Amino acid sequence: MGELEEVRALLSGQRSGTLATIGSAPGPMSTSASAAAAGFPFGSVVAYALDADGSPLLCLSDLAEHSRNLAADPRASLLVAEPAPGNTDPLAAPRATLVGRVWVLHGDERTRGLAAYRRTFPDAGYIDFADFQLYRLEVRTIRFVAGFGRMAWLEPDELEPGQKPSLRS
Repeated sequence: MGELEEVRALLSGQRSGTLATIGSAPGPMSTSASAAAAGFPFGSVVAYALDADGSPLLCLSDLAEHSRNLAADPRASLLVAEPAPGNTDPLAAPRATLVGRVWVLHGDERTRGLAAYRRTFPDAGYIDFADFQLYRLEVRTIRFVAGFGRMAWLEPDELEPGQKPSLRS
């Protein structure tokens, strides 16, 4: 199995990851603590589904810190890791960091994305709340670590020549 296939299997086998955004400048909802985080990496656990081409879909509340950060700067990464069994070293488990930009979906893209998200999370009633938006991570590059000593950067032109990378098998 090639590295891209391993990434696809990893993404398909998990449903959550760590979204890293860039702390935004202080705004009306800011506290002194969130203002102090401006410009620094900010990680939060998120659920994700995959769209038709395998891109991660995120359903995020406008009230969440990461949503405010994305509104100011769409650059982000999503770390997805396979859980390490028992007491084994988690650094020996496969993981992938998908790096790119995150965009709110509208219109037909949102409709298709919501259907995919609902297939993955049928009990996600929050998806219909007014303060929740559906986002897609447009992957630009992937850092894949299959375990100790086995790692690679997967660049979009290496994944799908002339096209954006498809993470769907």
